[in-house]
Amino acid sequence: MKKLLVITVYIFLFIASTGCSHNAELPVEANEPEMENTVNPFQSNDEDIGIMGSISHGPSILNVDENNHRVPWVYDGKEIYIEYRVKASGKAKNMGFFIFVDGIPQPYKVDDTKAPYEYMHTFELKEDDVDLPFTFIFSPVTGKQGETLDLTITSIYNPRFMPDMNETSSYGGYHGLLPAFYQLSFEADGKAPDDQSREVKGTINLSKEPVTNKFMEILNNNNFMQDIDMDVFNSQIFSLIYYDGSSIMDHYKINDDGTLHVTYKLCGHGGLEYTTTFYINHQPISIGEGTSIDTTIEKGSVSVIELDINLDNLEDFNTFYAISAPKNARDFPDGIFEAEKTQSILLYKKGE
Repeated sequence: MKKLLVITVYIFLFIASTGCSHNAELPVEANEPEMENTVNPFQSNDEDIGIMGSISHGPSILNVDENNHRVPWVYDGKEIYIEYRVKASGKAKNMGFFIFVDGIPQPYKVDDTKAPYEYMHTFELKEDDVDLPFTFIFSPVTGKQGETLDLTITSIYNPRFMPDMNETSSYGGYHGLLPAFYQLSFEADGKAPDDQSREVKGTINLSKEPVTNKFMEILNNNNFMQDIDMDVFNSQIFSLIYYDGSSIMDHYKINDDGTLHVTYKLCGHGGLEYTTTFYINHQPISIGEGTSIDTTIEKGSVSVIELDINLDNLEDFNTFYAISAPKNARDFPDGIFEAEKTQSILLYKKGE
């Protein structure tokens, strides 16, 4: 019998109309994967349900106006400093952070303005439920003077974990996201840092296909949290991903060279705009001169992104996933349109 294991995560939601802060408890549930002769990182020995830990994060200082309403951070041409804090408990004390500006991955520094830009920084908290303060520092990679764009700050749980195909072959419930949503106002044009480097490259093709009964059947088979019908599309988005035409849950053996063909499908509320980024070992894959692909979801259609990844520069063991970050979720206040992440899988080159 499978055990249901739960990580409880928290996030401070700042309500603009009152300026108050609240804790919102967001349970993330993961069925224990069936793994022959492996150790599941989420195994609980004594109970069918266990609370593994909790995470919360948010700004150390609320960015509000004289009426105590939340206001955007401002970019004036100089690096932005966002004072932030995170706390966690239990097995949740290892985490990383991503930043997205208008859905585009944003490299940043932590605390030291002279440090190099990185797309993800990791943190190892020593004590339970004790705030760790730090500062995000960055110059936005996109944005024009006069614009106000969405700014997403999301944690990723235990990013350092990678199966070794010896003791473990699955990520279990690790690498889940906990996003927080803000805004960034531009008094100057954004500019990309000079020291971005992305070794893994890929090419893409974009298309649309209709939502069919077969597609809905597959979507329901891949989602154990709820029954999905066309009405659910009005409040959520969903994704499917295939590797060389196959649905892979945990790990996939790849060649030393050549390409891997990835098919990523995104559907949901018509009019939603998402920016999708594919990651190898928590670094964006280079696609042309950028890192991301914009898609606009159409009612009754599935947005399809086909990606061919050059395998030459991959390591023997690689974590792969996709993140689709919303660009215009604030235009749809009645829905729950958050960053969508595929399950992490292991791409490996050597024997099992």
